[in-house]
Amino acid sequence: MAGALSALCQAGSWCPSVERSRQQERLRAEQERQARRLTFRAYAEEYVTWAELHHRGVATERSRISVMVTVFGGAKLDTIAPADVERFLDGLLAERSHATVNRYRTTLHAMFNRAIRHGLLSANPAKGTSKFKEAEAGRSISRPRRRPLSTTNLVPTRPQQGGRRSTPAGATFGHSSP
Repeated sequence: MAGALSALCQAGSWCPSVERSRQQERLRAEQERQARRLTFRAYAEEYVTWAELHHRGVATERSRISVMVTVFGGAKLDTIAPADVERFLDGLLAERSHATVNRYRTTLHAMFNRAIRHGLLSANPAKGTSKFKEAEAGRSISRPRRRPLSTTNLVPTRPQQGGRRSTPAGATFGHSSP
């Protein structure tokens, strides 16, 4: 029987030893994947360390991420769904403006995009969420800024007569008047 079994294994048919080794390989791969799975808190710490080297305004980003960690902290990165992100952003609206909530979303989106690049996620859960409409600031046509007035600006100047434009009236420069 052992000879018949080895003949089947060599022919590419089902074989218990081959099947066992395939199952062990799948189990090993799953264990490696589980070992790579990070909690949001652990990934956030890693992201802040990276952001300190690559972003300006890290203090603001660190503050936003600390709020995110209070909500998502213990969750595994790959278990966070778009619905979770939406609930988080909706919860922020009670205390913050639409513009501020959009900045939180942008930070979260960037964090998840980096996790995708590093093979920690397959899809960005923040991608399914939309930004809130921001109130437009009442913008008017801005005038050019004027320099502060000084006493030299108050003294009338001579009309252009071949001399300096900024020469105050009655000023002489090493010339004696007849």
